[in-house]
Amino acid sequence: MLWAGLLGFLTLPFFKRNKILVAGAKGENAVSKLLLKELDNSWYLINDCIVNKAQIDHILIGPKGIFVIETKNYKGIVYGNREDKKWTKTRNSRFKTFYNPIKQSKTHSFKVADLLREGHYDYFAFALVVFAGQPLELNITVGDFPVLRIDQLKDYILSQPDKMLKVRAKEVAGYLIKRIRS
Repeated sequence: MLWAGLLGFLTLPFFKRNKILVAGAKGENAVSKLLLKELDNSWYLINDCIVNKAQIDHILIGPKGIFVIETKNYKGIVYGNREDKKWTKTRNSRFKTFYNPIKQSKTHSFKVADLLREGHYDYFAFALVVFAGQPLELNITVGDFPVLRIDQLKDYILSQPDKMLKVRAKEVAGYLIKRIRS
């Protein structure tokens, strides 16, 4: 009985971490499905990639520009401000802090922009954060930085002004895919 208790205690962190990874993957999958369903074939989506040691959930390339999307699959209430190092989520009277996803997304967009410059592409990589969990209440102060619920994502992207021709989006996407995969 002591061994079973000890084994349970030692494996608990693994199962807790695995549960977090599965929840994150579900949120990323929901965002991918939405983008693939709602956007036409002039858009290119790169999911779950590594750019200069940073794990990036999504890079979306299309006529409206290049978007680096950080996905969070949280439910409950999220509190935070644009400049805070940590944000807080609460659900069922439990509080947990997490690294500010704006800072995370901005860092990722800079890494993608650096990669674009290496290929002599002069495009800005727009950072944004999407919360995929439901139900969700966002009590955040972020100014003009886009922090969206998943149901706002398509409209936000399509409301942006055109930034590149479809043929150029295809070229940039091909370059990024080649550089990220190699």
